[in-house]
Amino acid sequence: MAKESTAPPIKQAGGVIIEGNHRYVAGRIVRRDPPIEEGAAPFTQRPIRDWKDVAIDSVDWNPPK
Repeated sequence: MAKESTAPPIKQAGGVIIEGNHRYVAGRIVRRDPPIEEGAAPFTQRPIRDWKDVAIDSVDWNPPK
């Protein structure tokens, strides 16, 4: 993502990411959100967390130069 390539689309259902959480976070870090594809119904029983509740600290995740 840092080399300006396009990541595969994130799959979501009803605003919930069902595949691509790591791509979403990586895109937020480099300020290039991957495409989002509406897909199938969520298959997880895990609690759903809103991204606004996730703190992303770019200082800890900057890629090496």
